[in-house]
Amino acid sequence: MKPLSILFLIGMLYACTLTEQADIEIDPKPTLVVEYRYTDKNGNNTTHEEIGHTTSLLFDPTDVFLREIILFGENSTDSVTLLNGVPAGEYTVVSFANADGLERPVLTPGISRITELLCKKKDTIPNRTAEHLFHAITHFTVQRGQPQVRRIDLHKKYFRINLSVTGADKLSGNPEDFCVYFDGIPSGIDYQGAPLQKTIRITPMLTKNDTGVMTSVFDVFRFGPQNKVLITLVSKGKTIGQIPLSEYLTLHDEQIDYYGGKEVLIPIHIDVSSTEITFSICDWEEEKIQIPVIGE
Repeated sequence: MKPLSILFLIGMLYACTLTEQADIEIDPKPTLVVEYRYTDKNGNNTTHEEIGHTTSLLFDPTDVFLREIILFGENSTDSVTLLNGVPAGEYTVVSFANADGLERPVLTPGISRITELLCKKKDTIPNRTAEHLFHAITHFTVQRGQPQVRRIDLHKKYFRINLSVTGADKLSGNPEDFCVYFDGIPSGIDYQGAPLQKTIRITPMLTKNDTGVMTSVFDVFRFGPQNKVLITLVSKGKTIGQIPLSEYLTLHDEQIDYYGGKEVLIPIHIDVSSTEITFSICDWEEEKIQIPVIGE
């Protein structure tokens, strides 16, 4: 009887093992695997060249925070399992890329909600440029069966500004006596990728060449027509002129892709004389504006 009992137990264990294997192979628990991608406006995949850090925050079907996954370096855009063995349903993934130098609120799993999430620049003075911030918000439905393998398309959340200033050297021979402020720049984005209401000032670092032209290439977080962005020119501590950049762009908004998520370059040229300031976007020469120097 004992040999028969042992054989019976072995048979039961083998049957259980087969059942467990069949459940895994045929009807696995809901799983979500993603990879990150950024494609420029020419259709080129520049993900590895532009992305060095990704943070993904997961929310359940009721928008309650579940977990956070951070990846650095070459692994930051590779395939990664975000969800495994969770109840079936629709889950939301909010992703930030290149945001390791920015601030986010600390979310508590099972308690915090998606509306609490934002990503903003730290309070530092002066702010010379904005981070190369990318973002995506994606909804995935996961269910039992084959693992869901999906792509997350990232969107740029900054504009690049190519600034050149001529004539300022005639106001002051010292470049440090002249500066340009960009006020009204959003301090970051919310969970949906929309600009925050809180704003910051960007003070680009100007470099003067042998011909007296001052230049700077820098980035600002994306803003929309609703944002009031103002350029202020200062010489020797005194304001000599102000230019409503957002109003100027709104008049020609067909030239700016506010919401497409691709690269946007704004080449600004400012010419300063003793009596007036001429402002133009370099590609829009016919749209120059001229304002008097304050105090003249």
